[in-house]
Amino acid sequence: MAGQGMSFLRAGRKYGVDPRLLVGIATIESSAGQHEKIRYNPFNWGVHRGQSYGSYEEAIMDVARGLRRGYLDQGLTTPQQIVSKYAPSSDGNNESNWAKVVGQVMGQLGGNVPAGATPSQGQRGIAAALSPTPPSPQAPSYKTEFDPALFSRNLRNQFIAGGGRIDLMGLGQTRQESYVPVPIPQPPAPQQGQPMAKTGHGPVAPQQPVLTGKGISLPITYKSTHVTDGLTDQGFTRAIDIMGAPGTPVRAPMEGTVLYFHPNGAQGGGSMEVRFADGRVGWIGHIANGLPAGAKVRAGTELAVISADHPRPHVHWDLR
Repeated sequence: MAGQGMSFLRAGRKYGVDPRLLVGIATIESSAGQHEKIRYNPFNWGVHRGQSYGSYEEAIMDVARGLRRGYLDQGLTTPQQIVSKYAPSSDGNNESNWAKVVGQVMGQLGGNVPAGATPSQGQRGIAAALSPTPPSPQAPSYKTEFDPALFSRNLRNQFIAGGGRIDLMGLGQTRQESYVPVPIPQPPAPQQGQPMAKTGHGPVAPQQPVLTGKGISLPITYKSTHVTDGLTDQGFTRAIDIMGAPGTPVRAPMEGTVLYFHPNGAQGGGSMEVRFADGRVGWIGHIANGLPAGAKVRAGTELAVISADHPRPHVHWDLR
């Protein structure tokens, strides 16, 4: 699976799944593709029913989506919790070893080693190379963790700012506390609180304003400008982008219940789904500080705020 790093990152950011978890599962299931039962299925995902793919990237995306819906959203978030459903002992698997290997691989790729996983000496050496200080028995500070998403974003920004040229030696800013984004020239944005149409996520003439004095009130009726990437199969096909400064509150249009909030569930910020009293479901993207799953909301309740992680801060809104 050499060369698939960006596929893991894209899938992780799209579905809010730790890319290291995906790599760890591929490693324990097939030695990262070296011993596959079915070509391009290194995860053994659905292998009993003959699940096959046309490429590694297709497999990575599908498994990331499956982990989000069938595991993480169900509260199974650690290797120890995931293995009982993914590779249970009832199928002849060694659950303890499965979780241990996945956890070790995650630790080897940088950041916290999941609970219950003890990295080997070689893995500790790799983790140390990615950390500014030697590993300690205590969990490292959030601000000193190697963040592959920041690394990817820094790589992208440098590629754009450098006109297609990348200085690999200049990509040392890969940690939460030291990352400084490279400025990317942007065309003028619409006035804050006004929708924009998606043409490569660039603005067009704004539609009706929806910004209130207390933040952005999501509209119940609106003229859609684009679909929701990757979720059209779930019926999210009439989206709108509403510009706003980072930190701008995003408010519910009616009474409902939060189905989930993923801190990294969109390409630039988090995502959220809310089921409203009339039965419709709304998908909200590029947000931060969202309410947790199960939270009850009323019309005007602050659901989240606009994230600063997108180069053109806005809230993506799709109501099906």
